[in-house]
Amino acid sequence: MFRGGKRAKEFRRHLDRAEGILVPAVVIFEVHRVIARLYSVADADRVVGYLQSFPVVTLDGAAAARAARLIAQHSLALADALIYSCAVDHGAHLVTGDVDFKGLPDVHFIPVEK
Repeated sequence: MFRGGKRAKEFRRHLDRAEGILVPAVVIFEVHRVIARLYSVADADRVVGYLQSFPVVTLDGAAAARAARLIAQHSLALADALIYSCAVDHGAHLVTGDVDFKGLPDVHFIPVEK
């Protein structure tokens, strides 16, 4: 994600606008899991440390119920539904490279570089 290239620059462009960024707690889990698998635990720890410099939003009962409805509406996986529910709850735009979110309202999808 932060190793250079157009995709990294696009993510960085959004993150550098630090005002108003929220990080759902489940994103911490997902990002660490993926980066540790693809690169290293040290890289994952570094990226998660950076993400934790922004406000981290936890899950409540209303968001969990909304996530359950989003799973049915959009065929999302559990973690994706929790993340999207958080964005919806906060009236936020979701910036992601996860293709499972592509085409959903208020999602800015950054495709993988070829």
